[in-house]
Amino acid sequence: MGTASIKLNKKTALFLATALLGLLSCAKNDDGADDFESPELTVLSPQEGQVFANGDTIHIIAEATDNAALHEYAWGILDTAGVVVPSQFGLVHDEKQYTIRGIYVVGGTTTTTLWTVWVHSDDERDNYDDYEINIIINP
Repeated sequence: MGTASIKLNKKTALFLATALLGLLSCAKNDDGADDFESPELTVLSPQEGQVFANGDTIHIIAEATDNAALHEYAWGILDTAGVVVPSQFGLVHDEKQYTIRGIYVVGGTTTTTLWTVWVHSDDERDNYDDYEINIIINP
């Protein structure tokens, strides 16, 4: 059985990921507290411009912190055609700090290409932070 590919540009993929995270929201903090501070993302891995080849493992590691409470996160990898290679969404309730982790093993590339790793985090009040890193994939 074949697998389906979805072709999206980076901005559309990020928009859809953010929209999906909004739909996944279940119990938002309705205590009336004002929170206008976005979470902060610090991406530890991979590094901008890092080179990977078939068989290499891409480790996505990011620290998300928020002044009040984190709610959701997402990460994904887009190839040059805008195809989402892998992605992951998750819920983080009431944590002020969370380590986002993901892995992907590169395979099937036949030419050198530029991929984009994106990471997203939002809080209970829908404030968010997004981060993109470009990596190089060699056959």
